[in-house]
Amino acid sequence: MDLLAEPAIIAEIKRAWLESQVDDAAKRHEEGGYITLGPDQSLAIERWLRGSQSRILPPPMDRKNCYNGRVVVATFHTHPNPPIDEDGQEWEQSPGESDRRWHARRGLRGFVVTRTFVYEIDAMATVTVVGKHNEVLGP
Repeated sequence: MDLLAEPAIIAEIKRAWLESQVDDAAKRHEEGGYITLGPDQSLAIERWLRGSQSRILPPPMDRKNCYNGRVVVATFHTHPNPPIDEDGQEWEQSPGESDRRWHARRGLRGFVVTRTFVYEIDAMATVTVVGKHNEVLGP
């Protein structure tokens, strides 16, 4: 299933990116959500609570990777910090070790959105570049 071919999914991921307030050094934070599949095979987004500057906590799923009665097929979250911020602090852009472990434990794929790229973490925790940010999500 090519989730990033779905306009509604792209729109929600793009909204999460905008809500991350990437251009405000004091307010930037991670945003994310689950991409879910309903019994009628419809896709939907279940957004998570706002994260901090470099962390977000997905809400718990049941043992079958369901959330609010829908099957979670993937996740997404933002990495809003620049490679080097205004104070000279370096930030990891690609999915970190904790991102990869989380996805491997649950056998889920996920997408991480940064300023430059959109990355995918597969169910085995392998990270690949999906494409450039503006090419995947649009301007």
